[in-house]
Amino acid sequence: MKPHSRASRKPCAGLVASFALLAGGAHALEPSDLAPPGEFANLETHRLYFDCRGEGSPRVLFDYGIAGAAVEWQDIQRTLATETTVCGYGRAGYGWSDPGPSPRTAAQAAAEIAALAAAAGWRDPLLLVGHSFGGFDVRYFAARHPAAVAGVVREIAPAADPATRTFSARVALPTPQADIRLGMTATVSFSAPLPPGIRLPLTALLNDQGKTSVWVV
Repeated sequence: MKPHSRASRKPCAGLVASFALLAGGAHALEPSDLAPPGEFANLETHRLYFDCRGEGSPRVLFDYGIAGAAVEWQDIQRTLATETTVCGYGRAGYGWSDPGPSPRTAAQAAAEIAALAAAAGWRDPLLLVGHSFGGFDVRYFAARHPAAVAGVVREIAPAADPATRTFSARVALPTPQADIRLGMTATVSFSAPLPPGIRLPLTALLNDQGKTSVWVV
């Protein structure tokens, strides 16, 4: 077997040189760069991370999917925080939160939401938003603590209505007011800064050779 030629080693040398250039341009992270933006609640057995933004009531609390993270909801959190208080938190063992007691069931997660609310001083009822696996946690919490829940967002339409550009959502109210009846509807809007543009119904848009186009009459 012939040894490798000098020419075959040149790409490796270039690769080493590239790594050297990258290392030369790198800089050490400061401890503040890694600090979480929120707070920690001490539940005695472990700590849970949470981050609340905005002001007002009801307090919205997001619970995410089994492989998700609280930071996935940051963009939505910033938008809703212009209207009310919006919180994300890390389940035990997720993100910045400490591992918690086993077994990790919906009942355990719901108990920890209650402990988090008590430790953080949340006294007003919560509007719970559970995504995927998080839906088990918030529904269990609502069943066990109905007085602590303003509502549970059960379902949000995957696409906006083409005419009104609104999303249909279903909210369960564990302790509804006397004047609220099953099947009643409400329209809710949230304001957010938008770039200058023209508002169009979705039916006016079309896909033309992979590009978004609009009908002009």
